[in-house]
Amino acid sequence: MNWKSLNKIISSSDNILLSTHMNPDGDGIGSELGMYYYLKDLGKECHIINISNTPDYLDFIDPDKIIEKWKNDIHENILKNIDLAIIFDVGDYKRLGQISESIKKNHIYSVSIDHHPYDDSYFDLPLVDTSYPATGQMVWSYLRFINYTKLSIIQATALYAALI
Repeated sequence: MNWKSLNKIISSSDNILLSTHMNPDGDGIGSELGMYYYLKDLGKECHIINISNTPDYLDFIDPDKIIEKWKNDIHENILKNIDLAIIFDVGDYKRLGQISESIKKNHIYSVSIDHHPYDDSYFDLPLVDTSYPATGQMVWSYLRFINYTKLSIIQATALYAALI
């Protein structure tokens, strides 16, 4: 896995978008949250914006209520200032809905972290490995690669939920 490239891109980015597929599941949401708190620890401006609401049964993994649901008028303006989009567990960029169009329109460098096979030509850096059982395990693998030791209980719960 090309974690060095991901690390370099994150280091050079200031405003980062995290997202997952419509009708998100525990893997997508858990992966977003696991990465979000790491990026905040780095001092990055970071938004989790999803095209669909978080299912009620997954509310427990976002106790700080950071995940936002896409609203054209608000989020189109936010994406104008984003320089990196990291998309988790998407399977196909079309499952991002309007978010995928806004990423391209604003020329945002895009990364996909996923364990599903698909045509990844939409993304600038596709990090796809079907040997992982979950995208959340890929995020965990990245955090271990960079020796991230400040894993919070929220991150641990989110990544655990991603796995199960």
